[in-house]
Amino acid sequence: MSKETLLRAMAVNYANGHRWDHLDGQAVVAAADEISALRASLEAASLELHRIMRTAEMSAGIMLDPQRTGNWPGARKTADAFDRIGLRAAETRAKVEATLTGRAALEQGS
Repeated sequence: MSKETLLRAMAVNYANGHRWDHLDGQAVVAAADEISALRASLEAASLELHRIMRTAEMSAGIMLDPQRTGNWPGARKTADAFDRIGLRAAETRAKVEATLTGRAALEQGS
């Protein structure tokens, strides 16, 4: 049984003002630990996506520099591919950041 399922069951079973016991506290602490671990994973993913964006941007710039590519005919297509990778990374990072921001807002009661 997942922590989420356990918390949902507790919410149903302890409705109408019943008090929680030590098992309730353990479940809530475990859920908080899980949320914390997930947040850390999202933050790490955001940093990695930022690194990918910057690498793609730099690589596209290199491909457009004729001194570096020797006017290679495939340079433009390769630069465009790097741009697409960077754009996808940026879009994904924006979603991750929105999730992190949304979670912070929930915690603050916004």
